[in-house]
Amino acid sequence: MAQKLEVSVKNAQVWNAAIAHELRTPITILQGRLQGIIDGVFKPDEVLFKSLLNQVEVLSHLVEDLRTLSLVENQQLRLNYELFDFKAVVEKVLKAFEDRLDQAKLVPELDLTSTPVYCDRRRIEQVLIALIDNAIRYSHAGKLKISSEVVSQNWILKIEDEGPGIATEFQDDLFKPFFRLEESRNKEFGGTGLGLAVVHAIIVALKGTIQYSNQGSKSIFTIKISMNN
Repeated sequence: MAQKLEVSVKNAQVWNAAIAHELRTPITILQGRLQGIIDGVFKPDEVLFKSLLNQVEVLSHLVEDLRTLSLVENQQLRLNYELFDFKAVVEKVLKAFEDRLDQAKLVPELDLTSTPVYCDRRRIEQVLIALIDNAIRYSHAGKLKISSEVVSQNWILKIEDEGPGIATEFQDDLFKPFFRLEESRNKEFGGTGLGLAVVHAIIVALKGTIQYSNQGSKSIFTIKISMNN
């Protein structure tokens, strides 16, 4: 009992330290630039305001991701099941990412079932956003393949990018909150280390599974959700 309590305390300490670390950067940037405006160091123009807004959005996404993880952990995430056209969701999300996909030189390639999906539309959209964002940050230029099919009453979604892939020894930690493959890599590409953890939490809440695999140098995320929920 005492050992379990000690592990729980240590996990909480690690969790709190990780959250503090993620909050520190955008808060420090906001504080410094706002103080610079007051001191007359920075000119309050559109470029500066966009920069400040970007940091606010980083904080907003972090808070929302933490909220989602907390709700799932406490089995309080509300799910709204409905029949919907997954292709329409994909097209909506890709439209929002259009500029970033162009910059990353990623070309979407779709192979989607026409069968309506019975699931939580908002949460599936959230999952799709996180996985496409992950591909844009880390994939090499090339194709971004998104496919879906229904097999034996299971809806299967696959997202495949051009790699470079993740070594086998790191794959077990891939869906853990604040997982860092390389600290320097994370600084280069941004992100909070929560995206894939949130995806995993949502899929678990939907009573589904998500797996990562390599095929050559390619990265493949495979999601399976029962249509009998």
